[in-house]
Amino acid sequence: MVAAHNGDLVAAGGCGLGTAFVHRPTEYGPAQTTDQRAENEYNYVAKDFLDLASQLGC
Repeated sequence: MVAAHNGDLVAAGGCGLGTAFVHRPTEYGPAQTTDQRAENEYNYVAKDFLDLASQLGC
C-alpha cells in the first residue's frame, strides 16, 4: 500500500501488506502539521512518487 498517512500504512502493514510512505508535505495546505515524516518502519520511504519509482526499479 502506498500512502502519505502513517495511520493507513500501519493498518495495511497489520493486514500483511507491503507499505510505502510517500512524503506529501502540503497535502493539507502550507500549515500542515501531521504526516510530515514516516513515523514507523515501512518497506519504502520516499520523498515523492518519482523517488518511489526509482526505489522500485521502475
